[in-house]
Amino acid sequence: MSKKHAYSLVLFAVLCGVSALAFTAQRVKAQLLTVYIRANGDVDPAWVPIQRNGDIYTFTGNMTVDGDATGMIIERDNMTLDGAGHHFSRSPMAIYAIGIMLTERSNVTIKNLSISKFSDGVFLNSTFQTTIENNTIQTESSGVTLISSSNNTISANNITENNSAGLKLISSSYNSILRNTLMNNGRGVRLENSSNSNTISQNKIAGGNIAGIDLCSFDLFQEHNRIFGNEIESNRYGVHFLLAFNGTIKGNNIENNTKGLVIYRSRNITIAENTMIRNTDQGIYLDMSYDSRIYHNNFVDNGCAPHLYFSSATWDSGYPSGGNYWSDYNGTDLFSGLSQEGTGSDGMGDDECVIDKNNKDNYPLMGPFHSFNTSLGKPVNIISNSTLKDFEYEPTGVIRFYVSNFTESQTYGFCRVTIPHDVLSPPYNVTVNRANPIYWNYKLYNNGTHTWIYFEYEHSTLEVVIIPELPFFAILPLFLTTTLLAALAYRRKRL
Repeated sequence: MSKKHAYSLVLFAVLCGVSALAFTAQRVKAQLLTVYIRANGDVDPAWVPIQRNGDIYTFTGNMTVDGDATGMIIERDNMTLDGAGHHFSRSPMAIYAIGIMLTERSNVTIKNLSISKFSDGVFLNSTFQTTIENNTIQTESSGVTLISSSNNTISANNITENNSAGLKLISSSYNSILRNTLMNNGRGVRLENSSNSNTISQNKIAGGNIAGIDLCSFDLFQEHNRIFGNEIESNRYGVHFLLAFNGTIKGNNIENNTKGLVIYRSRNITIAENTMIRNTDQGIYLDMSYDSRIYHNNFVDNGCAPHLYFSSATWDSGYPSGGNYWSDYNGTDLFSGLSQEGTGSDGMGDDECVIDKNNKDNYPLMGPFHSFNTSLGKPVNIISNSTLKDFEYEPTGVIRFYVSNFTESQTYGFCRVTIPHDVLSPPYNVTVNRANPIYWNYKLYNNGTHTWIYFEYEHSTLEVVIIPELPFFAILPLFLTTTLLAALAYRRKRL
């Protein structure tokens, strides 16, 4: 073999070796198991598409991790992870791998990130004052899980198709779950094992094959959890409580579920101002539950009457506040007063609504309950058999809204309005399309802080205006001024 050929073979071997090393290096670099944000601020490995600017870490591209390990572990406090609309996933999907893990962290924000193909999207363990917001999460088990974590905010996320729960709280208290969209999860929100004083508000929760909101504890009561202002529809159970104490369910729309509310072995639950409509079975189901207060709810076109098994509750808040609206109640409203013996209507049935021998609504409402907030933070409540819209409150002293037929055949309507004196001081004057109502009682009841008024009208689409009635000392100067001006004008004419 010539020297030239020998040199060529050596060179070829060297080049092959270099190429193999380069290929191996590329494979090692592409094998990404876990990303760390270290306590000192470093991103490890450094080559992943995350850009650091002080305490803000921003994705600059999509990221896919491999294997069965946790995708990202955050070891730093007081920082923000901004996905900037990018995607963070695992390939292939791992049943037991967590997307982003925080343990004993505080003041971390995770936002604007799409997370998929993990067992749990975001996992907070003993973590506090952390915000998870504006993310899209679709994983195998739970979208966001909190264990022994408090004072966190989970808001404005889109969490879908998680088999266990969209959001799961275990032994976690004082957290806020706000304005999330939770669709087609096993449970929209689940609270377990003494998770107390949490707020679940203004979420849209649908398609849960177990429950929309599930408070479930098998040994300890879960206390002081507040559920209000949510849209809960098309779940097996809208809201399910097991071993709950001193909770509040208020102002929710609970619609088209198999059962609306299921309260099991619970005590002292306040259920108020909810609309339970077109649930296939019961709007409300109580099983071995006691001492709850249930009032100002609208039970409309549910498949069955309330089911009560070894349970009792208070179904109204007394007179004149009243009880609940039942779409199948057939009573009349000819009388008024505490014993319904006074003359004139008051928007409540003259006869009680009997649920069973131990439960009755003493003051069933003759129309659905509505509550409208004002700029002063105090609501104006209206009971009416009309459709209400375009409620307005003007701090100058005017309440205005419109009423229209609830049904095509409806010929007259009524409103019973509860007005806080801080919003509008009595006495009042009401006009319906700039005319007097056909019947009115503006002194139905006054407890010193609120006044209840009642009026009726013939039906079409009508404008209702409520203003303070001017007292005599305010009218007299206007009368004297008007009289004086008229006298002066008459005198000038004669001259």
